[in-house]
Amino acid sequence: MDKKKTGTVEVDMNGGTKEFMKPDKIYNNADNLVYVKTEGDAIYIVCNNEDQVETVVKKMTTRNCALKNYEEWDEGEDKKWILSFFVDDFPEWISIKASYKSNPRMSETDIQEARKSMSEAEFRQEYEADFNTYEGQVWNFKFDECVGAFHEMDTSGMDVFAGLDVGYRDPTAFCVIAYSWDEEKYFLLDEYLDAERTTEQHATEIRDLIDKWDIDYIYIDSAAQQTRFDFAQNYDITTVNAKKSILDGISHVQAIVDNDRLQVDQSCKETLQSLDQYQWDPNPNLLKEKPKHNRASHMADALRYALYSFETSNSGF
Repeated sequence: MDKKKTGTVEVDMNGGTKEFMKPDKIYNNADNLVYVKTEGDAIYIVCNNEDQVETVVKKMTTRNCALKNYEEWDEGEDKKWILSFFVDDFPEWISIKASYKSNPRMSETDIQEARKSMSEAEFRQEYEADFNTYEGQVWNFKFDECVGAFHEMDTSGMDVFAGLDVGYRDPTAFCVIAYSWDEEKYFLLDEYLDAERTTEQHATEIRDLIDKWDIDYIYIDSAAQQTRFDFAQNYDITTVNAKKSILDGISHVQAIVDNDRLQVDQSCKETLQSLDQYQWDPNPNLLKEKPKHNRASHMADALRYALYSFETSNSGF
């Protein structure tokens, strides 16, 4: 996080959105800097010594700010006092959003070089001050618009299918999706995720979901052929090899997400967490982009197997 000194107040600068504070408005003492950060209507001030706290509170509360929280942060000798304020109208602050187009010294060559050296999301963030998708996030899922109560949905007349990502030490992830031909939308209704369990234990949980939702197709990681055989042979669970092209599958899901065609039941916490935390691997030495391998990636893989395979197979469209 870049910081810029303005007089005696150090002000955080976040990407293209820059917040400034006049140096004498909070605490003007060259020997006692305070640190200021804003997030929406909230202002956070970090004091380096306890003597600053009373002065900061006094000055802030006379400027339409209410003290929301106060805490001491102590890590060895480095002790800080953190105050957060809520502000409805604070005319001393100015928020400026500017893209590269506002910089007369930025040449077209500079822009082309920047586009080559970073992802589209990173370029939008760093050069266009667009934070709708933070750098690294794979899917920009709209939680406010696309999460609801679908657990009791009547799925008659709908195609019901699932994605299965098999883990051994990693979690095994399973998600249940219904497609409404009338609405042309996908409803993620149920999920299962657990790690370090036996094949029988996974099969029992998945069998329960198959019976509950009358699942038509299960798209499984094509690398998990032993599990596929065991499921069919011992537990009467039939699966179909998923289409596994990672980047094509991710793009396919992104198109569904961008058009608000994926709706997720509010009880599916693992899926919601995955949609939020599924990220690109930042390793600059990779030959091509790939997602991080972490807890979020397992349910994301199951979701990708299901949606990408369903839409591109004969069983779907």
